[in-house]
Amino acid sequence: MRIAVITGASVGLGAEFAKQIAQTAGPEQLDELWLVARGAERLRQMADTLPLPCRCFALDLTEEANLKELAKAFADEQVDIRYLVNNAGYGTQGPFAEVEEAKLMACLDLNIRALVQLTHMAKPYLSRESQVFQISSVSAFMPQPNYAVYSSSKTFVLHFAKALEAEWKREGIKVVAVCPNLMATDFCERAEMPVQTLKVKALGLEQPERVVRVALRAGRKGRAVALSSFSGKLLRLAGKLLPHNFILWIERVLSLY
Repeated sequence: MRIAVITGASVGLGAEFAKQIAQTAGPEQLDELWLVARGAERLRQMADTLPLPCRCFALDLTEEANLKELAKAFADEQVDIRYLVNNAGYGTQGPFAEVEEAKLMACLDLNIRALVQLTHMAKPYLSRESQVFQISSVSAFMPQPNYAVYSSSKTFVLHFAKALEAEWKREGIKVVAVCPNLMATDFCERAEMPVQTLKVKALGLEQPERVVRVALRAGRKGRAVALSSFSGKLLRLAGKLLPHNFILWIERVLSLY
């Protein structure tokens, strides 16, 4: 069975990946979409809008038992995973010492541990020309005070994706680190971003439709990193060329921390 596995699929970027993969791959390339998210009702509503058969998994990926449920489903169906989109994520903001420890651990648990574990579980079911999308962020390119754990988790995802892209290239498996700027989704509310940060980040506000379109094009062309905004490209270049102390000074001048 040829499938696409998409986490965080009920809303936002994950839902857009589901839509565009269903449209571009179609029944010629896929038999089912496997959609994963915590909210069962929103997941079913999302599935009803798609032109391909969907299997919904209302799961919290930070729970070990839920990951094992997915692993069992892979084995039982002997799937061929044509697309894997690791989109489920959790954001935290605020001075490190003031953020609840439980929130920091939840961020690491979902953004890193669950992503790595699901990727490892999926590997035996990936085949030549399979595409893996690991959702990182432009915040991965430089230190981000008040987002210390979140931005560091996204730096991990970026390096992890690039390492896998190098490892798996000879097998014909394509791995892309998707690095969007702030998007027009409900993520800002869930991450409780302060107004000043939103004002600055909104200068490069992106639409999920474009982020996914650029990511899928990068997957087809075998590019390791997908950047869909001009501001994101500038941030990546700045992170490579400028000393981090200078970047931190600029962030302080802009009242980002």
